[in-house]
Amino acid sequence: MSTTLEPDTAKIPDPLRNARREVLRRLIDVRWRLRSHLLVEGLFWTTSGVMLTAGASLALDWLLRFNLPTRMGMLAIAVAAISVLAVRRLVRPLLLPLADLDLAELLDRRCPGVGQQISNVLQLPDLLASERYASPSMVHAAVIECAEALEGVDLTATLNAERRRKLLAVCGTWVLLAIGFYALWPATAELWARRWFAGSDLRWPQTTYLSVVGLENETKLLVPRGEMSLLQISARPEFVEDADRWRLAGRGEPLVVEAAAAPQSEPPEKVSIALTLGDGSQKRGNATQFDDANFRYELPPLAESAQLRITGGDDWFGPITIEPIERPTVASLEIVARRPGSGEEQIEKVGEGTGQLLFLPETQLELRLAAKDPLESAEVSDKGMPVAGWQRADERRYMLRWTMKESLALEFRLRSRHGGLSSKPYFLAIGLLKDREPRVTIRSSGVGRRITPVARIPLSLHATDDFGVAALALDMERTDVRDDKPHVDTKRVDVEDAAAVATQARTDLELAYDLELRERGLAPGNLLKLRGAAIDACALGAQAGNSRWLAFQIVTSDELFYEILTRQREQRARFAASLDNVKAISKSLLSLEKPEEAVGLARTQQVVNRQVWQVANQIDASLMEMTLNDLGNPQAREILQIAIITPLRTLHGDLLARLRAGLDNLAAQPTVSEERRGETQAIADQAIQVMQTILTQMAQWESFVDVVNQLKRIIQRQDQVLKSTEEIEKTRTKELFDE
Repeated sequence: MSTTLEPDTAKIPDPLRNARREVLRRLIDVRWRLRSHLLVEGLFWTTSGVMLTAGASLALDWLLRFNLPTRMGMLAIAVAAISVLAVRRLVRPLLLPLADLDLAELLDRRCPGVGQQISNVLQLPDLLASERYASPSMVHAAVIECAEALEGVDLTATLNAERRRKLLAVCGTWVLLAIGFYALWPATAELWARRWFAGSDLRWPQTTYLSVVGLENETKLLVPRGEMSLLQISARPEFVEDADRWRLAGRGEPLVVEAAAAPQSEPPEKVSIALTLGDGSQKRGNATQFDDANFRYELPPLAESAQLRITGGDDWFGPITIEPIERPTVASLEIVARRPGSGEEQIEKVGEGTGQLLFLPETQLELRLAAKDPLESAEVSDKGMPVAGWQRADERRYMLRWTMKESLALEFRLRSRHGGLSSKPYFLAIGLLKDREPRVTIRSSGVGRRITPVARIPLSLHATDDFGVAALALDMERTDVRDDKPHVDTKRVDVEDAAAVATQARTDLELAYDLELRERGLAPGNLLKLRGAAIDACALGAQAGNSRWLAFQIVTSDELFYEILTRQREQRARFAASLDNVKAISKSLLSLEKPEEAVGLARTQQVVNRQVWQVANQIDASLMEMTLNDLGNPQAREILQIAIITPLRTLHGDLLARLRAGLDNLAAQPTVSEERRGETQAIADQAIQVMQTILTQMAQWESFVDVVNQLKRIIQRQDQVLKSTEEIEKTRTKELFDE
């Protein structure tokens, strides 16, 4: 362990003390000058760093347009770098202790020997005051010698005053440059300061400004889900003035520009689109320019949200969220109708049926529309013009009331509250229903246009109406000649069960009605006309409809019977011709050798089949006409049915069908089989026998009818003679009593 003893300064002679005091005074001046130099040096480095950083930030920010996070990051790095520079170049040098011996060492580096002399002057006198032995004369001599040598040395000359002045000049220049820049471009300086130190998003002046049409101040662009949509970009958007600022919407976040006048935008050569889809994939493209300052880009169908970035010229913005949403749609559409004269409401749900919407004039209608989502508005137009009376019930429902006067072609357009997206046009046609008069048809069956006065006419009446048949009748018009002049008598006959059926309000009514003429007082020579008549159940007033007229000529029974017999004789002649054809087939079968010959026979037999069937139908129709006109007697009609019509149909369905099958088999075989030919020959012979029997029955029936008719005429003449005899007797008796 060592102990340092403080020297006793009282033992130091005054000359030595004065010499040391002078050196200390000079060292104080050197210390002050050195600290001033270090301060100037530190200020130079610090101001240079600040100014260069500020200039670089201004230039880079002007060119690259850093966003706020980038600026804040770069500002933090710059502040850290300037702080390190200031600490190393300014703070740390100024905090150096700069003791006397430290100054001596520094001076010795610039002027060798001076540091040793200063150390001798400061330290050697302490040897005299300490307890250690030292030669006073030698100490005195050394101190005085070093002090005298130091008097001739300018200690402050070792500091570079010229450098200090230059550094001060540079610092002043930096300050002047900053002041001059602010004086010349104050707006630029303020904008730079606000962007870097106030965290402002104000942009540097641009030559191009872009905005998305329709985005306004929203941060999301809403598009229809799953549909192609068109993005329109304006290169000359309209700025909105706000004090000394100009705001531009349609960019996701509003762009603010500080200027005295509205900024002018120059359209770029191209506008680039970067679209990031929901799955992370990216799609890039260029918008299409369609006029001087507008661009369009077709967005693909989207099911999930996407991010959009737009770049054009020196402008850019984004990301903008593109959110696909559903278009507003109609949940239900119904029409409540109150028909004229009815207090009941009928509800028609549009879209559930396939029929048209047709309503009578003066029908009270109420249309009710309900949307799936809340609506901002809903519009309806008829043939392009707005419809009066369209009312909003709530956020999803609208209604319209009107009286039906004319047909409507309605067009609905909905606008959703969420996003303001418009629906696709929804069309609805409502037609004016004209209740036409009933449509009536009338047909007769079983009789011809010539009938007897006692005939029974089977009629079929068919009436249709739009809303229902209220009544159905039959009009009869009889025309006879009186005093050489035609006289027309019209009468309406109620159709049986028509009233009961009409109460059901059926729109389609079909009835069968047998008209008996026996009690109608008709006589040969009269003309009878029939037509159907119907009245509908129209709420606006009953309407009548008529069918066409059916005309019948009233003839005597003998005259009509003669016509029917004439037609039957024609059918008998046709049947006789068919018999001759079958005989020819039978004869040809005897000499049949080749299958090809059977083909011609089969064609002939087919003709026979058709003729036999037609003859049976014609005779059957004659039988029906005879029955309805009460011609002949029941026995004659029964004989006609049993002896002729039934055998004809049996012949057609049995023997002739078997004959056709046999001929077809012969034609299909490669060679003619004698067995099959014999079988077919036997069938043909049987058919001939049956046909001859039927033909004989036809002739016998005609003879029988002739006899019956002759007896009938004899009886009628006897009745007439008897009647005339009775009249003569009555006349004579009357004359006798009168006398």
